[in-house]
Amino acid sequence: MSREENYSRIHVYLDPKDLRDAAGFIVGSLLISRNVRRDTVTIVALKHALVIVAGDSVRQLRPDEESSTGWIRAVLRGKHKGLGAQLAPRGELRAAIEGILGARIADAESVFIVVNRGVNTLCRIKPRPGKPYIAYYARNANHKPPERDVPVTVETWLPAGYAASTFNIMIDRAMAGLEPCPEIF
Repeated sequence: MSREENYSRIHVYLDPKDLRDAAGFIVGSLLISRNVRRDTVTIVALKHALVIVAGDSVRQLRPDEESSTGWIRAVLRGKHKGLGAQLAPRGELRAAIEGILGARIADAESVFIVVNRGVNTLCRIKPRPGKPYIAYYARNANHKPPERDVPVTVETWLPAGYAASTFNIMIDRAMAGLEPCPEIF
C-alpha cells in the first residue's frame, strides 16, 4: 500500500482472539456514525496474515457483528480487492506500516494499548496534532509492537474495538483544540 492519502492514524491489533474480535476492531477503528474515517488505516495481525484496510478504499463494511465477521471471512477467502482490503504475510508488519506512512515508524507518534485489563489509563495519552499516530493494541502485554521503544504504554478495561473508537475520539478532540480526555473517559 503506497501512501497516496494523508493518513493521520494507523490502528494495529497484534493479537485478536478470533475473527469476531478482529472484525469488531476493524469496525471500531474505521467507522464513525454514518461514515468511514478516510484518514485511517487498520491492520489486524491474524495467525498467518495481515489484513490491511484503508478507510478511503473500504467497501461493504457494516457495523453489526455478524456482517463484519462475514466481511473479514470474505477478505480471507480472496475477495479482498473488491472489499477494499489487502492481505500481506504476517511477518511484514513493519514494512506495511512504513509503506502506509511513506516514512520510518520513528517519524510517527506511537502508543501501545493493552486491552481487556482491569484498569483504564487511556488518559495518559496526550495526542498532539501534526504527526501521524500509530496505535498498537494487544490483549497480552507480551505481544510487543515491531518498534523497540514505544514511548507510551497504557492499559484499558475496554475491548480493542472500543479502545480504538475511544482513541479516535481523543485524537479528534486534540485536533479540534479541545481537552483530549474529558472526565467522562
